[in-house]
Amino acid sequence: MQSLLLEHGSFTLLELLIDLDAVSYSCYEAWRRGSQGTLTDCVTGGESSANLLVDVAAAWADRLDLERRDVEYFGWEEHEGIHLIAADDAELNRLLCTEYVPKQDRAQLDLFFDGAENVAVNALLDALAGRDSTRAQVALDNLSSLNPSHRCLADASTVIVALEAAPIAAPATAHHALELMENIWLPASERLLGPRARDVLAPVWRQIGGVLAAAPFEPEHPRRHPSYAYGRCLDWENVRRVIRATDDYRAQPVLLVRLAEAERRLGHRNVALEIWFQLCWNAGELMCAQLESTTFPDHLLRRYWQDAGREDMEPELTIEFFPTWVLLRERGIALALPTQADRRISVTVFELVRSLLLNPEDHALIEQRGQLQRAHAGLFAQYLLQIDVDSPATRLR
Repeated sequence: MQSLLLEHGSFTLLELLIDLDAVSYSCYEAWRRGSQGTLTDCVTGGESSANLLVDVAAAWADRLDLERRDVEYFGWEEHEGIHLIAADDAELNRLLCTEYVPKQDRAQLDLFFDGAENVAVNALLDALAGRDSTRAQVALDNLSSLNPSHRCLADASTVIVALEAAPIAAPATAHHALELMENIWLPASERLLGPRARDVLAPVWRQIGGVLAAAPFEPEHPRRHPSYAYGRCLDWENVRRVIRATDDYRAQPVLLVRLAEAERRLGHRNVALEIWFQLCWNAGELMCAQLESTTFPDHLLRRYWQDAGREDMEPELTIEFFPTWVLLRERGIALALPTQADRRISVTVFELVRSLLLNPEDHALIEQRGQLQRAHAGLFAQYLLQIDVDSPATRLR
């Protein structure tokens, strides 16, 4: 929620469900197109899960004294103009159709409050968010007649051009569209619509991904791989498919970063952890950048990294030893992940700790403890802390 507020200046509870992968973007699109009855029908965990998430988020927003605004959702394409219901439960539906904004933004929102320009701007933004270029052009002309210098005009014209762009049919055209998206269309759309920019441009991203679907990975042009375009429209199934179909993808850290996110978003956390751990061992600098990003898809792993950075440990915990730090906090990983044959010291430490956790009564326990202490005294101390926590006396306390 903090990330959404920082990135967009506001957040909706519906956007939060998408961001948490509680609702897949494909399900959300089906709802907007009218082929999905209510949004909560496809919430992971069902309506009870949606209620829990929404209640927690609403309480958090109230504690921050954020202002509530009602949001209406309408259908797309042949369902254009049809008012959509997010949930059968009236209270849950009301909350899902709520946007939260900081109160200090109210003065700016009131500049044209209830005025003709405000109505015209809202009509324009709704048409753009609904991917309706014809209605958007009418609304743009109306706003221009009211205020020829309005700040929205240039960006809205740019987004309309994106909506009306010719179909992408060849890789060269897709490369050109990719440049337009990155440098012109996406910035304009985000300035106008915030998180709704994704809805406007998702079909273009999907076209780019489809046209480039068979393209090989070019390290000098990593965004030309279809996984990038599919990721921008949250199509995680296709991200995974095109990466795993790419020759030697395991040797490309950029593709592994995308694959790990796709697996995590699809609910395969152990698969994602295995990939992230490989990146810790083989592409540490890149993995550090991922863990320090506010958009990293595994909030718990990111918190572990922050905790590790605050730990006074000797030697210092570097990225290649981070998987062991995680293992000591989530011991189920010891059973879930495959054994590593790599003989580097960081991987050896990981396997030592795994063995100690899985076989606490093994006759070789003392020898393995000694090996761990010599290899990394700081992680040995962390291991002893875990053993102390698990001791019968500690449990009785």
